[in-house]
Amino acid sequence: MKKVLKWWMAACLLFAVLAGPSVAKADNTTLETASPIQINQWVAGKMGDAGSRYYRFQMPAAGTAQVEFRRKTEGITENYWGVDFWGYNAQDERYDTMTFSEFHCVKTNSHFLPEVGVTAGTFFVEVVAGNYSDGNVEYEFRVNVKAAADWEKEYNDSIAFANPIVLQSGKTSSINAVSMTAYDRTTDQDYFYLDVPKKGYIQYSLSVSRNLSDSGTWTADFHSKEDEIFCSIHCDNQEELEAKSACIGVPAGRYYISAGTLWSNASFEKYKLEVYYQEASGWESEPNANYKKADAAETDQVLHGSIHYYDDLDYYRLDVLQDGNYRLDFRYTRDKESGCFWAVCLENDSGESLESWTCYENKDPETYVPVSLKKGVYYIIVQGNSSGPSTGDYSWSMKQNITPGTVKKVANQSKGLKVTWSASAGANEYILQKKAGSGDWTDVTRTAKTSYLDKAVSNGTKYQYRVIAAAGAARSAASSEKTAWRLTAPSIQTKKAAPKQITITWKKNAKASGYQIQLATNSKFTAGKKTYTVKKAGTVKYTMKKLKWNTSYYIRIRTYKSSTSYVSAWSKAVKVKTK
Repeated sequence: MKKVLKWWMAACLLFAVLAGPSVAKADNTTLETASPIQINQWVAGKMGDAGSRYYRFQMPAAGTAQVEFRRKTEGITENYWGVDFWGYNAQDERYDTMTFSEFHCVKTNSHFLPEVGVTAGTFFVEVVAGNYSDGNVEYEFRVNVKAAADWEKEYNDSIAFANPIVLQSGKTSSINAVSMTAYDRTTDQDYFYLDVPKKGYIQYSLSVSRNLSDSGTWTADFHSKEDEIFCSIHCDNQEELEAKSACIGVPAGRYYISAGTLWSNASFEKYKLEVYYQEASGWESEPNANYKKADAAETDQVLHGSIHYYDDLDYYRLDVLQDGNYRLDFRYTRDKESGCFWAVCLENDSGESLESWTCYENKDPETYVPVSLKKGVYYIIVQGNSSGPSTGDYSWSMKQNITPGTVKKVANQSKGLKVTWSASAGANEYILQKKAGSGDWTDVTRTAKTSYLDKAVSNGTKYQYRVIAAAGAARSAASSEKTAWRLTAPSIQTKKAAPKQITITWKKNAKASGYQIQLATNSKFTAGKKTYTVKKAGTVKYTMKKLKWNTSYYIRIRTYKSSTSYVSAWSKAVKVKTK
């Protein structure tokens, strides 16, 4: 079908070039006697005593049509020509009184009406000669038509005739349109409908081109079929050329966007409407402006929403399943320029306010409020409070307020690093995290115990550990970090006894700073204990002198890093007797 349409349009253009302007019949002074014309072909006409000349043409398929007009008679400057483009609406079998586009022509050069998106069907061009009645005044025009899938289709002035905007999750859909302003300053409104397949959120934008000579303001409202407006955005053609809404959480269903001029000095202006849809859970479902329409929420769940104008209200019904200390976290988009602020209220099931606070958008974008709650039903109410609309999204959650534990010790053992931490009230699990060198934090394990042996460590590497207390999905903040170096223990290779001295050797650990040797007269290293420090990692031999004659000693060795602050586990002890 598209190939046929392109071929047909190309043929029309070629015919127009070869044949030149066609001449319309002379009795086309009423709508019923309108002259049939071909698209993309010049039409010549002459204005006599009649006030109007009418022409009709067929659109073979949906696309855009643009009237190009020029007056051929020179020397007339005190009078004007009017050109109207309008259509026949087959949906309700009536002639539209709405003019799609119009202009006044006072010069002989070409003038263009704006491109107008239309459906297939019958359309009309009316040429009006103002107060000029000389029958010798000539003109010519043509209707330039092209295929276009991304344009509105007039006459879409109500919900009943709304144009579709097809949505795909994770993608932006766009459509072009023209908004007209009539001479009585009434404005054109265009309606579009969106079928949201699954729960998620919508974000849309409206943009126009800069026009410094004719100012105007445009608006686009997102609303339900019942005309309940969820969001309204505005832009103008001189300073704020584009406006973008906040993200609007909605359930599956049909919604509408009505767009057009609030007011304008321009007769017409093209605008572009873009709609982004994302399937997503955890979002509010507009409308939720009272207790009956409140969105369901649970503790430890993160929910997202947005306030679109100063008296917008979002209600959430919160089910708390157990008594405890909780923390309400509220986060929002930071926008230093808007000066908006939001009022947030926590109520019980009887409507009694328990906590309320204000979140300022130009300050810290995170607010934490500790609350003590009993098992039961509560309501979170978010309200905009500004002199103008807010475009920032927000999120909130009610989590159990669990204090983090403390990492008490990180010790080298033969098979890895053993981490020990303190217990936290209200927690039933702990998430141990580590960072190797300057890398990122990663989860090591989730356990109900308060210690863990981390075997996934490398000799000579610096590690940091922290712990997060958890109760179900609720988490505490992370604890402070504790640092350790992983150091493998050396083993004693040889031992040699001499009178009052013992010499040992061991395998070199190049990642260490040095070694510590310990000597004692019992295997528990509690009697006659002496410690020797070897300060070079390259040294692998040491002699312990001034020992007792003919005495048995137990000897062990370990590595250290950074002035003995971090040490490996002790090696296996060996027994040696002096001579």
